[in-house]
Amino acid sequence: MSKGIQLVVHVERYARSAALQRKTTQTCWQRVAELINAVGWQQRKFCNKTLLDVSVYEKAMKNHDSVPTLRTLIAICIAMELSVSATNSLLYSAGHVLNDAIEEHRAFLYILQDLPGVPIGVANDFLIRVGVEPLGSKTFSKTKAV
Repeated sequence: MSKGIQLVVHVERYARSAALQRKTTQTCWQRVAELINAVGWQQRKFCNKTLLDVSVYEKAMKNHDSVPTLRTLIAICIAMELSVSATNSLLYSAGHVLNDAIEEHRAFLYILQDLPGVPIGVANDFLIRVGVEPLGSKTFSKTKAV
């Protein structure tokens, strides 16, 4: 990838992260829906990129009153190539926080910091190798395996 293209990718990633951090009155699902709309993902692409079930997409788009799990949000953040600070902001909006004293959280932080832009499948390969359960919906993974 040329330096010019890399710069464009970084500028786009920064813009998504900055926009997310400015939105403090939205619910977590509203923020997720805004991110989905910003990257132009439809339901199928969202599910393929995050390995999450259709129900997650629908909750975001309908501003469901539930609170997404930390693992769901991490899958979304990795798929959308969010920075650590933008990820922390999104997690905080759902009442979650990454704690580097927890092995699983350290693995998530490593992916976000040291493997930015990797597809969720590569992130999951890394997680498996370090002994952490892969991200994504079990029902979605089973469907994809068939």
